[in-house]
Amino acid sequence: MLVSVSIRGGGAYYSFARLTHEYGFGSDIALESGYLCVGFAGFDYGMLLNLGNVPLQQVSLDTPATAYLASYSPPRSDKKFSTPAVARVTTLN
Repeated sequence: MLVSVSIRGGGAYYSFARLTHEYGFGSDIALESGYLCVGFAGFDYGMLLNLGNVPLQQVSLDTPATAYLASYSPPRSDKKFSTPAVARVTTLN
């Protein structure tokens, strides 16, 4: 039996702002070939961070694992950076 998913993008996308799996304006993450991906819509990009097995209540800007994200300064123009169409998830150590 073949099952088809009628949602745009097949449910492989998610928007944290719109709380939907439908692909469209505002999709934040995607599941592609077994990887969570960000930065798949033009000059949009994002980052995922593996915090480990830590309760979210214990995560703050002072948590060592968040130091990179807390100090990150995005480029001011598209000419200062170049990203692939899909950025693969990597672990920041």
